[in-house]
Amino acid sequence: MPEKILPEKILIAEDSLTQLESLKYILQKNSFNVISAQDGLLALNAALENRPSLVISDIIMPNMDGYELCRRLKSFEQTRDIPVILLTNLTDSREVIKGLQAGADNFLTKPYSPDFLIAKIRDILENRKSRMQNSNPSGNEGIKIKFEGEQYIINSPRAQVIDLLLSTFENAVQKNEELEEANRQLLNVQQELKRKNLELERSNRELELFAYVASHDLQEPVRNLSNYTALLERRYKEKFDEKGRQMLEFISEGARRMHGLIKDLLSYSRLSNMENKFERVELNTIVREALDNLKSSIEESNAQVSYSRLPAVKAVRAQMLQLFQNLISNAIKYRNTQKNPEIEIGCTQNKGMHVFFIKDNGIGIDKSYFEKIFVIFQRLHDRGSYPGSGIGLTICKKIVERHGGRMWVESEIGKGSAFYFSLPLL
Repeated sequence: MPEKILPEKILIAEDSLTQLESLKYILQKNSFNVISAQDGLLALNAALENRPSLVISDIIMPNMDGYELCRRLKSFEQTRDIPVILLTNLTDSREVIKGLQAGADNFLTKPYSPDFLIAKIRDILENRKSRMQNSNPSGNEGIKIKFEGEQYIINSPRAQVIDLLLSTFENAVQKNEELEEANRQLLNVQQELKRKNLELERSNRELELFAYVASHDLQEPVRNLSNYTALLERRYKEKFDEKGRQMLEFISEGARRMHGLIKDLLSYSRLSNMENKFERVELNTIVREALDNLKSSIEESNAQVSYSRLPAVKAVRAQMLQLFQNLISNAIKYRNTQKNPEIEIGCTQNKGMHVFFIKDNGIGIDKSYFEKIFVIFQRLHDRGSYPGSGIGLTICKKIVERHGGRMWVESEIGKGSAFYFSLPLL
């Protein structure tokens, strides 16, 4: 009857339970018998008691580190020939010297792949016998080396030293291969991302062109509808009954709303298609001009608008005027009817950017709508309460982004809103 071959016994010395269980799982999955200990002293006792075929030890452990464990194992007759693999991050080149002095047989750098680990273990176990036969400890005079200005004496057998140095080189090669593979994957991801970005840019251009053409071409038929509806109302209004006049009013209101939507959509699409002349723009002048344009709304609402000294920026002047005018207009529109509007305009600096703010004491915005308000045609209120197409903030956000900044809002229901946007320093 053939002799039954028992699985090789491997001792793991690892204080991290997570690392220990992971390593144990890999070894048991590959038919190794595993013993474990969570500090160096326990591992030494386990090795003396169980005589494993191989020891895998972490370096940093309580009570006794991996170097001392290795040194002790090599000092006892019954454990001297047990190969020891030290687990390390190899953040310090002197770890190799310390490993040689302690008598380590091999290094394994973290993180490691399971396949690489198992292949290394099998190589060590297969070469163990031949190394034992060829070793001659009594004739070993030690190897003197000088490293980083310090002298070391390595008493390990020369074959063992060569094995350890080769394993270090093998680890470095493997890490380089992993790095090269990671670089290849990163390059593939970058190329795919570049392709997707080009597709997205093309799609956006096509969409913006469609919006421009559609809104431009729709203006004429909507204008005709508005004109003929107005003509019908002037000439034949008295011939309609109450229901007919109401229907005529619905048509007129719908035509006006459609005309407003097309006008806003055309303005939005023009942001991408217009020739952008970037120049030095004094924003105090822009704010004064915006306030002049909104003079009737400001007087009607008794709004108080204050602004501090604002910087100059490199921008498209017309778009800066549109940006500030839209934001100030919104602050007036969404006012609290129980008090007069108070609007503050200012600027700070953060991380190399101007950060502008327009704060009000209006009705405020619920936090759940902070993103939605910047989406085209999204409205939070009915048209009867607050007229508009729901595109104003979308235009503001696009203007800011085209100038290299970003836009966001902070608000609380009943306490007002603060719209922020950043622009590069001049």
